[in-house]
Amino acid sequence: MRQIHNTKIAFSIESIKISDIDSDPVTDSVVLDNYYPIVGREADVSKIVKLLTRSSDRQVLTVVPIVGMGGLGKTALAKLLCRQFMLLNLFDVKMWVCVSDKCDELKILSQMLQSLNATMGGLSLTNKDAILQQLEKELAARGRFLLVLDDVCEDVYRWWWDDFKTRLLKICTNNGNVVLVTTRSEEVASIVETSSQHRHKLDLLSDDECWFILMERAFRNVTVQSNLEAIGREISKKCRGVPLAAKVIGGTLGLFNRDEGAWLEIRDRLVSNARNNEENVESILKHSFDRLPSSLKPCLALCSVFPKGFLIIKEDLIRLWMAERFVDSCDVGNDYFHALLANSFFQNVEFDDDSNVIKCKMHNLVHDLALEKSKMRIHYLYADYQSIRTSMALRKNKAKYVSTIILNGAPFHRSWNPKSLRTLYLNDVDMKILPSSISFPKEDFWALAKIEIKDCEEFRFIFDERRSFRSVTSLSIVGCPKLTYLRNWLLSNDQPYKEFREFRVRRCEWLKFIPEDLGMRSSLVSLQIYCCKGLGFFSEEILSKLTQLRKLSIGAFSEKLDDFRYLNRIKDLRCLEELEIWGSDVFGRKMSVLPNQLQHLDGLQSLKIKGFTTMEALPEWLDDLESLQTISLNYCQRLELHSTAAIIQRLSKLSHVYIYGCHALEERKSEWMEFSGTTKIRIHFP
Repeated sequence: MRQIHNTKIAFSIESIKISDIDSDPVTDSVVLDNYYPIVGREADVSKIVKLLTRSSDRQVLTVVPIVGMGGLGKTALAKLLCRQFMLLNLFDVKMWVCVSDKCDELKILSQMLQSLNATMGGLSLTNKDAILQQLEKELAARGRFLLVLDDVCEDVYRWWWDDFKTRLLKICTNNGNVVLVTTRSEEVASIVETSSQHRHKLDLLSDDECWFILMERAFRNVTVQSNLEAIGREISKKCRGVPLAAKVIGGTLGLFNRDEGAWLEIRDRLVSNARNNEENVESILKHSFDRLPSSLKPCLALCSVFPKGFLIIKEDLIRLWMAERFVDSCDVGNDYFHALLANSFFQNVEFDDDSNVIKCKMHNLVHDLALEKSKMRIHYLYADYQSIRTSMALRKNKAKYVSTIILNGAPFHRSWNPKSLRTLYLNDVDMKILPSSISFPKEDFWALAKIEIKDCEEFRFIFDERRSFRSVTSLSIVGCPKLTYLRNWLLSNDQPYKEFREFRVRRCEWLKFIPEDLGMRSSLVSLQIYCCKGLGFFSEEILSKLTQLRKLSIGAFSEKLDDFRYLNRIKDLRCLEELEIWGSDVFGRKMSVLPNQLQHLDGLQSLKIKGFTTMEALPEWLDDLESLQTISLNYCQRLELHSTAAIIQRLSKLSHVYIYGCHALEERKSEWMEFSGTTKIRIHFP
């Protein structure tokens, strides 16, 4: 096993290429990259807005293609336009579809419908006419629409577009509807455009604009040193006006801590005689990849398992890295993630209520790079509900080499015998139990380390008493309302699972009890059990035995557990650093008091309090938690300003307070800001 691990780190990786993977990337029409502004596109926005305000009302449907090479910022411009259009009230509704590799009319119409009504996804697999009827109904009630078709590929034919446009015209109920199309292809633009005057060709940025982008990434709010500015401006010229190149090379320069020698070496090594701008961008991306620390390279390459444009959940990605043994803890994985983000290999980030990054995407050119660099003998498979054929494409003799399977609505084929499987993601899969080849493996090849089961509505049982799973280090079951039984897996005549590190159960309404045997899993460092409204038994002895636990999320159970008796032994968790405690208001009950059992957690560094809707003041004993550095208050609507401020001011190590959904506190935001100005504590609002 160590030899295999060393081989991975040495990076001799090889990915299976499955041509039938026909997945739908999803892009978002909100400008999400809050770290840095989009540079140099103000004139483009102004020109397109003027064009449409002058002409679109005269026609039922106007099509504006935005044309430019990869990395030039077409999608970013489309997002800026969406925001500007909505500010000007030019449209009543917007729809965003990422087309990417294939122009599939059924998929595009389905995603349009889902943009308008997320509950209508079931129609996407059955009947095109039904989708069109529902689209017409939805649009009739809303008025003029803006449709963005992002990253339209080169295989668009005029007959296909004419047919698709005819269908759009049939569902238009007003004049003034607009379709924005982003594409790399001039030919595609000529096919879709309303007229040549409506085509917008995206220009390169100036050297100064590239320098501004590069400087932001490299210096990150630190004063620019004059000697490095001269070198940086030379490097920015080699970006040839492409913002993606400036972002990535700027992130790379930031790795070297203002080291003039390293900057000079990068300047001299960058290709300056590339045949065209696209080749130049590719060379810069490859150079930046080569400059990454060796530990980050396989982590980025592994991201090629996701399809282009996929919205990657940071938490899931880190677990994937852990399952492949690229990182040994969530903390290290978080550091690696932010290092790749700082280098602009990730983009379009989304944040949670506490301003933590939770999701991101990869630019298509970065995805191409990750795919090229995936040369391991570890193989990956992604398939979704719109690429069922992928399941058939993976032949039995290939399946045995797969180490990671991610199924999003696609079935697990019964012929698969994944001998090398380490990571299994099952999302929205129609099953009551795990597939037989997973439930009953041959013990001589079993290596499964991570299992995640999410939103599988019919799923009821985890494993079977005839087989123990000592190799599993992480198990997550989320949004499986009919899950009733955990005991067969947790009970085992074998030795305890020494490497079992993480266990998550959320939104499982039928789950009635947590077996006491969970306490046997003393190696657990992260435990999440919350929002299980049927849960009525949770022994207090369980937590007392999990002495290595560092992260705990718990609460929002049935009325039987409103007294929080399961926390009676929480004081025994001497390693606990992060606690998320839930009230039960999500089920209509009101919780007004934080459980007293928490007052002995003197080593706790982070406390998240969620859903105590009738609590008016934090308890006086809270200042006994002397190690607290961060507090999050979520949906505690009645918390009062002065008593809350008085308590948190007494916490000597506290540096950050996050407030979300607390109406009484948010209404007095200015007073909070004034309070923050007089202390070292930073107050964060959404």
